[in-house]
Amino acid sequence: MSQKNDFKAFSISNNANVVSQEGYEESRSLKTGFPPENITTHLLNKVLRQSSTIISVVADFIATYSGNDILDDGDIAKLIVQLNRALEQKIAIEVPNASLTQKGVTQLTDKIGNSNTLAVTQKLVSDVNDNANNRLAKNQNGADIPDKNAFVKNLGLAETVELAKNAVSVNGGNYPGYFRFKQVETLPTERNATMLVSLQGAKPTNEIVGFTLYNWYDNYIKTGIVRGGSVDTYGYTIDINGKRVFSVSPAGQIEAASANIRGNAGVFNITHDTGKHAYFQFIEGAKRTAYVGFPSDGSPNFDICNEKKSSKLTIGGELAAYINNNLVFSVSPAGRIDAGSANLKGAGGVFNVTYDAGGHAYLQFYEGATRTAFVGFPGDGSSDFDICNEKKYGKLTVGDKLKYNGNPIAVFNDNCISDTNGNLKVSSPVVNIHPDGTYDLTREAEGMIVERIETGKYRISGCNGFAKDGAWGIHGGTIVPADSNGLNLIWVCESVDPSNGNITIECYHRQNKDAPIFAQNRRVKSVNGDGEVIYYNDGELCDIPDGRVINVRVQLPEKS
Repeated sequence: MSQKNDFKAFSISNNANVVSQEGYEESRSLKTGFPPENITTHLLNKVLRQSSTIISVVADFIATYSGNDILDDGDIAKLIVQLNRALEQKIAIEVPNASLTQKGVTQLTDKIGNSNTLAVTQKLVSDVNDNANNRLAKNQNGADIPDKNAFVKNLGLAETVELAKNAVSVNGGNYPGYFRFKQVETLPTERNATMLVSLQGAKPTNEIVGFTLYNWYDNYIKTGIVRGGSVDTYGYTIDINGKRVFSVSPAGQIEAASANIRGNAGVFNITHDTGKHAYFQFIEGAKRTAYVGFPSDGSPNFDICNEKKSSKLTIGGELAAYINNNLVFSVSPAGRIDAGSANLKGAGGVFNVTYDAGGHAYLQFYEGATRTAFVGFPGDGSSDFDICNEKKYGKLTVGDKLKYNGNPIAVFNDNCISDTNGNLKVSSPVVNIHPDGTYDLTREAEGMIVERIETGKYRISGCNGFAKDGAWGIHGGTIVPADSNGLNLIWVCESVDPSNGNITIECYHRQNKDAPIFAQNRRVKSVNGDGEVIYYNDGELCDIPDGRVINVRVQLPEKS
């Protein structure tokens, strides 16, 4: 009858809710224990399964070999007795006597013999030792052994002696060659090792002669002392895969194959003691050519200095720039700029002054605390651009009109034009019509269209009739060509289409018959086949005279 075992293995089915072995070994709780809260059940089940499985196996062993029930009654002393009984039964049943071919129970003997199943006692060993002492002179301390190497080998100590020869003293010493240390927590292969190396004999300058070599598969790093000219030291260096990346001279000078420095979170910190200063220096040979940092102990200024050109940018109580040791400009904390000279050059010859939408920007000129002039937009949202001398209060305004001290002034092709007869005229939108129907427009008249309908007839579209202010006459204005006596060369008949505001102008020859013969307008119309010259008749429809224009002042359409 099988014995009862109260100790059962927990959570051992195929689909048990336990974490995988890989997850268990990676769990932080494996080393630190469970946290006080939020214990994951599948990790707890894993722990219970491992511990309960071992307990169940041991309990089955005790029950099987002791012949007793194993009860979960808290009686530890009884379990110990049952375990000892089970072990005794196991040994008695399954452990054989020892022999040359198997392990087992060994019997002692104090007799010299040739048995392969008996083990000698301490007394027998002492007797054998006494016998040996009687054969070798004690005062020779082994010197009378004929073949000492064979003696050591026979004692099984040959490997121990060899290890002792190469042992490192705890007190240190000088050792030839190198020491090799197997990599910790890796496979102990020759490719993954750490060596301490001290080279002997003459070596080239700049070669590492005393170093630590770190091997990791096909990568290796040497760190150590670099030989100088003779026995002196060039410094300490780091070589990675045969390339020198970093060196420090005995004087503390650092040489780097590259200057890529990476600090925590992209920050590289330079620290210095309170009251001291720190900076980077750039050296050519023995001469400093530039520096970046604080120039002296206790200085509040931070410099970026090119000493080749005696140029420096200083960041302190103010921002200051020096060229050839001369101050060229400075900026105060309030944003005020003091310049040694005012030559400003932007990209492509352009210097941009930008400002936010709806705001305004301008340049101001000060004498002491008094503003004496400004150039720019005078207020937020202003469409006028001013150039103002506040000493004499003279202001030029560029806007919809050009003004001086608020009064409009003449500007050709904008608020005034030279008409067809060379007279200066006030202009609003003006259309200049040429004989062939081509035309010119002032800025405000952009969008108007002129077409020559037939001989002497022209139409202007895109307008709302003639200008309504009457500045050029009762119709608002058409100016026709005149001769040097002020006599007009043509008559014009003007009409406005009330449906669309288009203007039609018809031109007729003007003879000026009332003038003296020399002042009359005899205009050649054509020459016939007989060479006879044919002239325009007075009032005959004709084009605008060659080389001349008529000026028409129009009204812009109202914006919808």
